[in-house]
Amino acid sequence: MGLWRLAADEVGPAHARDAVVFLVLFPYAVFLFAGYSEALFLGCTCWAWVAARQQRWAVAAVLAAGAAATRVLGIPFAVALAVEYGVSRWRAGHRTPGWHSLWLVLPAVPVLIFVGYLHARTGHWDTYARAMAGGWHRTLAAPWTGIRANWRFGSDPGQPSAYLWFWRAELAAVAVGVALTAVLARGRRWGEASYVAGSTLLMSCSSYLASGVRAVLVWFPLYLALARATRRRPQIRWVYCWVCAPLMLVFVVAFTGGSWVD
Repeated sequence: MGLWRLAADEVGPAHARDAVVFLVLFPYAVFLFAGYSEALFLGCTCWAWVAARQQRWAVAAVLAAGAAATRVLGIPFAVALAVEYGVSRWRAGHRTPGWHSLWLVLPAVPVLIFVGYLHARTGHWDTYARAMAGGWHRTLAAPWTGIRANWRFGSDPGQPSAYLWFWRAELAAVAVGVALTAVLARGRRWGEASYVAGSTLLMSCSSYLASGVRAVLVWFPLYLALARATRRRPQIRWVYCWVCAPLMLVFVVAFTGGSWVD
């Protein structure tokens, strides 16, 4: 509903349905109903952006805090919300922040609470990073390090087919992030561009790339951009559906059958 509202404000109710269809048919849409936080995160971010467009910054900040409480991508989203606030103030002719900007600190609260909780339980402020390194052998690294690793893994014929798809899909996710950021920046949609750029950078700064396609799943600016493009070129709708719907069905069957998807 939040995604439809965002799209309807831009392209009208009829084409807004395209944005929702693009989301539901996204190849990894299985994570919208699996036991993951993507659906909750997407609901929070979409409605937060609706509130931001309406200049209801307190509501937007509360919803952004909800997003930050569910996924680490809530951090770049909170930054994007601050960018959107600054851009809206600038376009309105204001050169200094208003008192509403104080609300934008709110999304940091759940992150600090979580880090504090981990410290209280383990005695370490970097427990999250330690868990990633110990459980998944994943550490902070330059973006090209993870890209090289995934390229190597994705080109290894000795890898199981499911993992070959995984490594390659993560590389594709980064490529989509870079391309989408460029498109949004060209359209001067600075808030949305900063969200996608921050998310892409966050998932790239790792010793190998993982969970990136699930980040793409919750990029509502992607579906809005596709809805805008479909209004000009209706054939995009059918190309997207014919390509993505079969992949989505394959991944749903694979995931529910116990196979590794992402």
